[in-house]
Amino acid sequence: MGKSTKQTNKKQINGDCIALLKEWKKSSRGKHNPYAKALRELQKHKTEISLDRITSVRGIGPKIAARLMKELSYVPLRESPPKQLSPPSPAPPPPEMFHQWDASITNESEPPYEIILIVDSREKDFPIGQLHGRNIRVEIRQIALGDMVFIAKSEDGREFVLDIVIERKTINDLDISIIDGRYKEQKYRLHKSEISTI
Repeated sequence: MGKSTKQTNKKQINGDCIALLKEWKKSSRGKHNPYAKALRELQKHKTEISLDRITSVRGIGPKIAARLMKELSYVPLRESPPKQLSPPSPAPPPPEMFHQWDASITNESEPPYEIILIVDSREKDFPIGQLHGRNIRVEIRQIALGDMVFIAKSEDGREFVLDIVIERKTINDLDISIIDGRYKEQKYRLHKSEISTI
């Protein structure tokens, strides 16, 4: 009985890492597939593991650990638990940078909100000047989901992520991201975020 409880906990804690490693294993080409060994070893791992200790699992070195951390350390956009496609992330969520938007908070006692377009700092060739010319406030930050998100910022500094995320792809970028597996990862993360307008 105690053994099955361990297995359940292991699946709950390590499930997202296992799902990502399976995707990367499928998309990896060549004779040497480091994700296969990492996946095999993580599936054997009997105890809960956090992202900061993921390298203690045989087969998961600094590169794979960094990639897992990058994929799983996103800002939670909702406080309610996401629809479960796979078990929850093994790491606790990072400190809340954004608050959940509550559409019922629209009475006159609330401070006014300013709508801001947040553009990922890694986004290249984005025409920010054109947006400034149209009175659209733009801020450049590193974001973990999509290329751009809209936020509502109150006068007291609270920020709420609106239910819109933008992921831009050129034909070449789409082609490359399908080949190297990024497309499936991004699709998985966008779906998991529960944002309805993508």
